[in-house]
Amino acid sequence: MKKFTANLLLILLSILIGFSVHSSVYAADDAKVEIWSYSLNERIEHRSIEVGKSNPNFGIMFTPSDIVANKIKWSIDDTSIATVTGNNDTATVNAVKEGMTTLRLNVSTESNGKLSHSSVISVYTAIDNVYGKVNGKACTFYRGATKNSWIRSEKVKQGQELTIIGSCGSFYYVELPDDYTFDDGRDTRKAYVEKSKVYVPVTDVKAWRNSNDVKVGETTTVTSVVYPQIATVNKATYTTDNSSISTCDGNGNVQGKGEGYTRISATAENKKAICGLSVYSQCSDVSGSLKEEADFLIGADSGENIRKAKVPKNQKVTVIGSCGNYFRIKMPTDFNFDDGDNSRIAYVLKSKVYVPVTEIKINKSELNLGEKDVDQLKAEVIPAQATNKTIVWSVAKKGVVEVDQNGKIKVVGTGNTTVIAKSPEGPSAACKITVFKDLDTAKMGDFTLRLVKTTAGCNTLEYSRCKGATQCEVYSGVKRPDGTFKWTFLEGEYGQLCEGGEFDEEVDLGSTHYYKVVATKEYVRDSFDFVTLDEKTSNIVKVTNGTLTLSGKQKNKKRNTLSWNKLKREDTKKQGYVIYRKTNNDKKYKKLKEVTKNSYTDKSIKKKKKYSYKVRMFYVNEDGKREYSPYSNGITIKVK
Repeated sequence: MKKFTANLLLILLSILIGFSVHSSVYAADDAKVEIWSYSLNERIEHRSIEVGKSNPNFGIMFTPSDIVANKIKWSIDDTSIATVTGNNDTATVNAVKEGMTTLRLNVSTESNGKLSHSSVISVYTAIDNVYGKVNGKACTFYRGATKNSWIRSEKVKQGQELTIIGSCGSFYYVELPDDYTFDDGRDTRKAYVEKSKVYVPVTDVKAWRNSNDVKVGETTTVTSVVYPQIATVNKATYTTDNSSISTCDGNGNVQGKGEGYTRISATAENKKAICGLSVYSQCSDVSGSLKEEADFLIGADSGENIRKAKVPKNQKVTVIGSCGNYFRIKMPTDFNFDDGDNSRIAYVLKSKVYVPVTEIKINKSELNLGEKDVDQLKAEVIPAQATNKTIVWSVAKKGVVEVDQNGKIKVVGTGNTTVIAKSPEGPSAACKITVFKDLDTAKMGDFTLRLVKTTAGCNTLEYSRCKGATQCEVYSGVKRPDGTFKWTFLEGEYGQLCEGGEFDEEVDLGSTHYYKVVATKEYVRDSFDFVTLDEKTSNIVKVTNGTLTLSGKQKNKKRNTLSWNKLKREDTKKQGYVIYRKTNNDKKYKKLKEVTKNSYTDKSIKKKKKYSYKVRMFYVNEDGKREYSPYSNGITIKVK
């Protein structure tokens, strides 16, 4: 009985102690501090503030209200996004840049220790009421610009319309229509939604060219902006209406391909902007004047802006280019355009401009014909922009040839005459024509030049017969630094039957020479009168004399075999080859052996070593001195 009573007393004591401890913890938890809105009389869990603006409405609420604070501290987690200034009663948050951070309140009290509270701050960049709607699968609306924020609505349906009023990182700050009901029941119409969940349609596209025109072969740029700038499709695609005039890449780089006026389209969704562009061919400056009153335009199309309206007849202009039906012109500095632009360039219809003929050119200044020949002359009007391109053909002396108005020549006799091409404006050009009796005017045949062999210091080449040639002349040349040739006559073959031939040239070892043959067909009127009827030049042959090509391999474990092409000097027996070698550890080649044959076996080799070789030819000249060819190519053999 005594034991039972003792146990009962222990149990009752434990209950009393537990009740006492529990009552003490509950009292401590009941004391708190909150960031408070005095105007709304509610706890502040989140606030949205526009970049560059401030919110002074952050207060303090104690529970119980008689708590005495010793120290109050306001702070912001990320001061690059927002800053805070505060006192014992209120705080003001200043928005610095777009993003999300946390406002913190920490209080030290006499009776309740340290108390704290925090609120989420979303700093947004304002957007001027852009229409959008929920795109794709259902999404969530949040109070703040983070998925960790309180949820306003879940499973928002695809197609839900909204108005975007701000941007905060990867979230839009949006406002919902009055008839939309949030899940949290709060009256405010605003929330945050992930940008990836919103579709923003294109409302407009603006485009402009970075230059009014572009030269054929050169590039300019068309720039565009899609509106609104936060549209889901925020970059335009570019196309040209005429690929023969221009091409355009995905960045709006436009290259002029051919003369004419082109239109570049910048398209985003179903919105399009069009830029006109003049692609011109440049010409040398040509003087002209207006035949009648005309407008000067900024581009080569009637829809382009007028730079100067109703420019009077006889106004002097300088034509500097062509673009379809328009001339590109340059005006003097004292000419005043209406648009105030300092550019001196404009476009005017070609039909409004008179450009005089300054010269006539004929493609041949002299022509030798046989009795049955027919030929064609071509005349060119200078400048090419001349208004009147009419050409009148005539013959100075009749009975030798006839010419039609297309420049076609028909032989009707023998002798000398002149064919004249003349512009109605005065300039003319002439071609002297001689018609010979029994003249063979057939064109010469083709022929070729080839290398036969090279010996040490001598090149031997041959050329095939050129049918119809009366002489063939051989030339040797060297190439100048600018890529042109300096030719020297070597020898010639003359007579009615140039059958081709072979020739030699003495050269220095290692030198490079170029060769050609010029074949000519001449008509001999007497011993001192030659008329050239045709001329042809062979292919050019390049020859480097004294070139050795070395090859080699390991034949067995104890020897490397080398060989090279044979070079021989005909006028001396004192000649041969010098072989050079270096191994892994050698920095320079060393002379290995002199031989007379074009091969050698190196027996002084060791395993697992690399051997490099090169060779050159020598001969002793008439003065008793050695002449050397250039070194051959180098080869390396790794001994196994």
